[in-house]
Amino acid sequence: MKPVVVTFAALFATATASLAQLSITSLDRNGTLSWSNRLCTSLPVYEVLHAGSPTGSWEHVAFITNQTSFTLPDFSDGAGAGYYKLAWVSHVPIEFDYVFDEGYGFPAVIGRLSLAFTSGSGLWAFEETDFVIDGLHPVGAAQVGRMQLSGNLLRVYLQPILDGGVFLEGTLQSTEDSSGCVYTSYVRMAYEADFSGGDTPIGTFIGTKIL
Repeated sequence: MKPVVVTFAALFATATASLAQLSITSLDRNGTLSWSNRLCTSLPVYEVLHAGSPTGSWEHVAFITNQTSFTLPDFSDGAGAGYYKLAWVSHVPIEFDYVFDEGYGFPAVIGRLSLAFTSGSGLWAFEETDFVIDGLHPVGAAQVGRMQLSGNLLRVYLQPILDGGVFLEGTLQSTEDSSGCVYTSYVRMAYEADFSGGDTPIGTFIGTKIL
């Protein structure tokens, strides 16, 4: 699994990862590093690595599970000076109960959609109901082709364009509970794409997060 990475120097520089929207928020004089992840995650695992230079050999420092801060060892006495790398290594994939409506007011396709943001990958397993009419939505089981994320707007390619080019485009809706930020649903529109960019809507979908 390819981690999503943010690098920073011991003298406090920050950067932001693209898909993960992971960002370092502070590094105090005692070496306590704090960061935030704009995505809601379940039991995320982060890794801190150290190198003497930006192009040096990276060495593992620690794994941090379900936390957003870590105190760097030997930082305050100068022994920990150098460059560090923060990687979002993994998290529990987010699973949705999925319902697709071709536009006639009935569920035409149902199933499960599982998304893993650290790797930008996922799995889907869909089947038609007795109410299907157009039959444009993919069914069966396969891996997600790719994902594009901007804020809470997420595009999920169920198929490559050469195979029909069906993708989902919708918003991730969230709430706060005792454990923090949690997703509740993924909703909006499914499209059939082509090479010219003439994306055609084929219906609406609702993905309800499985508790």
